[in-house]
Amino acid sequence: MKLYRLAALPLAGVLILGASAHAKKPTARPVPFTAVGTLSAVDSTGATVVVAVRSGNRDLRGHSVTVTISTTTKIRLNDAATTLDTLPVGAAVTLVGTRTGDVLTAAKVLAHTTTSG
Repeated sequence: MKLYRLAALPLAGVLILGASAHAKKPTARPVPFTAVGTLSAVDSTGATVVVAVRSGNRDLRGHSVTVTISTTTKIRLNDAATTLDTLPVGAAVTLVGTRTGDVLTAAKVLAHTTTSG
């Protein structure tokens, strides 16, 4: 009897190890994000903006975040359609988009500047 028990143990170990060796890693799903704050930097060549976030998703508040701007991102400045290279640093911005892992990608960028006078 003892011989059969010892022989079964190595086989059980192979089955357990074999199952875990083929397990798939979970992939990051895109989740929505919102960031409201001040535009700190614009990189039109790299298609990114940096925003000092004051409200929006809780984990982004109080941080400066880099957000990727895609070719399909809708960008508006003072309620008029515009391009990334015309966004002024210091503008108040609201960004809405998706987060995949640590990467934030904007679907919409709404920027406003205050005009004095």
